[in-house]
Amino acid sequence: MAGTDSVFASSPQQERFEMEEIGMNWKEKLPAAGRTFFYGGFFIELLVVILDKSDYINPYESWMFRIAFLLFVLKICLTRYTARELGWMILFGLVGVLCYFSSTRDEAVRIVVFCMALKGMDWKKVLKAAFWFTTAGVLLLVLLSVTGIYGNLYRIADYGRGDGELRYCLGLGHPNALSCMVFVLMVLGIALYHEKLKWWHYGLLAVLTILTYVLTVSRTGILFMAGALVVAVCFQYIPALGEKKWVYILGFAAVVFCVALSFVAAYYGKGDSPFPLLDRVLNGRFRSSFDYTYEGGAMKNWTLFSVPENNIYFDTGYIRLFYWYGIIPGAVYLFLNLAIMWKCMKEKSRFWFMLLLLFSCYTLLEAHFISVYIGRNYMLVLMGAWWSEILHADKGKDAYWWQFYKLLPGKGGNA
Repeated sequence: MAGTDSVFASSPQQERFEMEEIGMNWKEKLPAAGRTFFYGGFFIELLVVILDKSDYINPYESWMFRIAFLLFVLKICLTRYTARELGWMILFGLVGVLCYFSSTRDEAVRIVVFCMALKGMDWKKVLKAAFWFTTAGVLLLVLLSVTGIYGNLYRIADYGRGDGELRYCLGLGHPNALSCMVFVLMVLGIALYHEKLKWWHYGLLAVLTILTYVLTVSRTGILFMAGALVVAVCFQYIPALGEKKWVYILGFAAVVFCVALSFVAAYYGKGDSPFPLLDRVLNGRFRSSFDYTYEGGAMKNWTLFSVPENNIYFDTGYIRLFYWYGIIPGAVYLFLNLAIMWKCMKEKSRFWFMLLLLFSCYTLLEAHFISVYIGRNYMLVLMGAWWSEILHADKGKDAYWWQFYKLLPGKGGNA
C-alpha cells in the first residue's frame, strides 16, 4: 500500500504547477466572462432600439435597461483598472448620479457605466456587432411592413409642407426615422469596411441615397447621406487628403460651429431667432425648441444640472442635450466628443473622423444621438474605448476594483 501511495502521490513541484495553472485559468476566465456580460447588455440595448423604431409599444423597456445596466456593472467588476482610471470613473459616476438626482433621468448613469465597461473590449468588433444586429433588425421591420404582416408602410400627415402628405416609413414609425437609420448605418458601414469597398459599392450607396429620399422626402437625410458619400469617396480615392491637417481642422471647426450655432440660437430665444431664413429651411426646428427652453427672458435649461420638468422631445440635438441634462453633463459629453475627434485628427484616422464629423453635425438638426437609447449612439463606443488614453489614465499598474489595495503606493499590481 505504501508503494501504491507513493505512485499516485503528487510531488511538491507538480502541486505548485497545478496551482499556477488554476491561477492562470482564473485570470483568463474573468475577462472572458466580463466580455460575455458586456455583449449581453449591448445586444439588449440594440434590441430596445429596434423595438423603439417599430410600431410595437414595449412595456418591458425599463426592465431591459435595468438588466443591461446590471450586465455592464458585472463587466466592470471583472475588468482591471489603474488607480487613475478608477479616480476618473468615480468622478464621471458622480456627475451621472447628480444628473439623476436633479433631473430624474438615468441615462447619464447608464452611459457612464457603459463607457467604463468598454475597457478591454475590441471596439471595432463591438461596432461590427452593432452594425449587423441593427441592419438585420431594420431589414426585418421593412420586410414585415412590405408584406403587410406588421407595421405601417407609410404615413399621411402634415410634415411642415401641407396636410395630407404621404411618405413611406417602411415599418420604422416615421419617414425621418427610416432616413436617419439608413444614414447612420451607411456611415458606420463605410467606416468599418472602407478597405473592402469598390467603386461600384459607392454607386449602390448613391442609388440607396436617392431611393431613401424618394420614399421619405427627408431633406436632412439626403443632405447628410450625399455628404457622407462625397467625403468617403474623397478619402478613398484621394488618400493624400487624409494626411492634410487642414482637412481635419476644417471638420473640427464645423462641429464647433454647429455647437456654437445652437448656443446662439437658444440664447436669442422664442420669436427673436437671428436665423429666420435658416429656421424656415429647417422647418422651424429652432423655434419649436424655444417653446420649451426659453421662458420669461431666460433659458430654462441654463442650469448646472437639469430639472425633472425638462422632459419634452424636440429635434435640435445640442439644445436638447443641455435642456435634458444641464451644463455640466452636457459639457462633459461635448468635451469627450471633441477629444475623440482630436485623437482621430492626430492619428490621421480619416474614416472614423468622418463618422464623428457627420454624426456631430447631424446632431445640430436631429437629436437621434441624444436620447435614452445607448444603442443608437455609436460615438459612445469610441468614447468608452478611448477616454482612458485621452485623459492619460491608462498607464501604471492595474487591478480589479475589489483589489484596490494593490494600487496603493508600495503595493504590487498586475496580480
